[in-house]
Amino acid sequence: MIYVPGVKHHAADGVSRHPTGDPEKLILSDDIAAIRNSTMSLPPATSFLSDIHHIDLESDATEIDNSVFISAVSSLDSLAVKSVTWDRVRTATASDDNMNELINLIESGTPEFRHEFPPQLQEFFQFREHLYTIDGVIIYKDRIIIPPSLRDEVLSALHAAHQGVTAMISRAESSVFWPGITSAISAQRAGCNHCNRIAPSNPSAPPTPLMSPDYPFQCVCSDFFQYKGICYLVIVDRYSNWPIVERSSNGAAGLITCLRRTFVTFGIPDELASDGGPEFTSTATRQFLRDWDVHHRLSSVSFPHSNCRAEVGVKTVKRMNTGSKGDLDTDAFQRAMLQYRNTPDRDTKLSPAMCVFGHPIRDFIPIPPGRYSPHNTWRETLDAREEALRNRHIKQGERLSEHTKRLPQLATGDCVRHYPLKWDKTGIIIEVRQFDQYTVKVDGSGRVTLRNRKFLRKYVPVKGIKATQTIQDDLCYKNVPVPSSFNTKQVLQPTSDTLMETPKDSTREKHYPLGQTTSDSKDSSTPEFTNSQDLPIEQKLHILETPKTGLSSFKSPRVDNTHPERRRLNSQKRHLRSNEHSRPPTLLR
Repeated sequence: MIYVPGVKHHAADGVSRHPTGDPEKLILSDDIAAIRNSTMSLPPATSFLSDIHHIDLESDATEIDNSVFISAVSSLDSLAVKSVTWDRVRTATASDDNMNELINLIESGTPEFRHEFPPQLQEFFQFREHLYTIDGVIIYKDRIIIPPSLRDEVLSALHAAHQGVTAMISRAESSVFWPGITSAISAQRAGCNHCNRIAPSNPSAPPTPLMSPDYPFQCVCSDFFQYKGICYLVIVDRYSNWPIVERSSNGAAGLITCLRRTFVTFGIPDELASDGGPEFTSTATRQFLRDWDVHHRLSSVSFPHSNCRAEVGVKTVKRMNTGSKGDLDTDAFQRAMLQYRNTPDRDTKLSPAMCVFGHPIRDFIPIPPGRYSPHNTWRETLDAREEALRNRHIKQGERLSEHTKRLPQLATGDCVRHYPLKWDKTGIIIEVRQFDQYTVKVDGSGRVTLRNRKFLRKYVPVKGIKATQTIQDDLCYKNVPVPSSFNTKQVLQPTSDTLMETPKDSTREKHYPLGQTTSDSKDSSTPEFTNSQDLPIEQKLHILETPKTGLSSFKSPRVDNTHPERRRLNSQKRHLRSNEHSRPPTLLR
């Protein structure tokens, strides 16, 4: 054992702080568990809440206010699941004035015209022929009419299994009824957050035809894939299916090098289709495509079907690259590429080489002499290609159109839920694009993402937008006449002198009656008012509460000095304060 002085210890070790002796148990005065284990006598408790109530009365450690105790009882009672029985329906019907009046109408005979019904019962007019009562309960076609006080509980019970609207309506048609029950069930299902998160995905939309290219390498598509830790770039021509495979590295810089070499060899395309990978969406790649006048079409997130031609090209190249063990500079891989470029399509009977050069290219398979001469015109090739692809496109369109549904179009500003895995992400649409694509700004993070219509579902937010209060509304609260020459836009329009850095949710509008001070007495920026004898008690001032920051207390000299109405309003406030301080304060009743 080596002794080390305490000065050289950077931190205390565990041995030096090891406790010695028997530990002393600390008993807190408000520890309910300790009180229960003690020998003090407690009155018998019949429930959990009564047990807490008796303990606090005997210990005298803390006293629970009656309002807090009542709110706790009501909150726990609301959590309890109660069954809606026949007795509860009868009791609720007897305690409801409208239901009693409806029972009297049924027993005395319902009127024949709608205007003869009471206004609050006119919704039952169309059901009057099938209404009757049993033991004080109103029945409609063997269905119990639920009074308004129990309808929320019935809706909750109908949605207990988190079923859809159809199943809930089917269950209600055999048991309960009230006017407007179908819309109430639909609202109950739409407001269930759990059902919205686990809802099934939208059906696939019918195929949208893309722009058909008129010549080779007018429209190309590209994608990345990795094989044995090496990144490869695949470029496929949509007209001829001509594949190009290059080894790519260094991110966006390597992509730009490959694209530049391809453009120089085969010409600059009109459109480049790709997914939203970081190499394709980088600033350097976008600037390169903008300089070369190439339109960049991005596929939606989690929807590779929109870039299907590139995905098929990746699958084909992977199959060829497997035999060459991942190396492109081999005879085996290059021979496979020659074979693929010379293979005719099963429908068009034209190979990629025929579409690009007008004749087959020489490979490792011999062909008769004279077959390398090109066609007389490209129009013959185009006509033959369109004639052969017509039947294929018709059949493929019919196959893809099965079990599809055209979803309604969304507009800019719509609130939507998007579907990465569950319907638990919300956002707002900021841009509508072609081919059922929408730019969505995600709530919370503010991230902007591109989504297909299949993965978007419109919803109506529960909380609306609060209306903005103006100075004219402030003058109306004070009963001050507003001159016709007063322009609120001049006061409310921000300038370079009046802009403040204020948090989004820090400013809140509150109404304080005269004679009542604000709840935060430490905020010196909030004025205090007392009651005035010459003003009514119900009159209230419209006060804008500002946060306790240095930036929020900044006042614009331009607003205070350039508007006579604002100066006159401030002088009235100062005069009101002087009158209030000169009189004794009075209490509000």
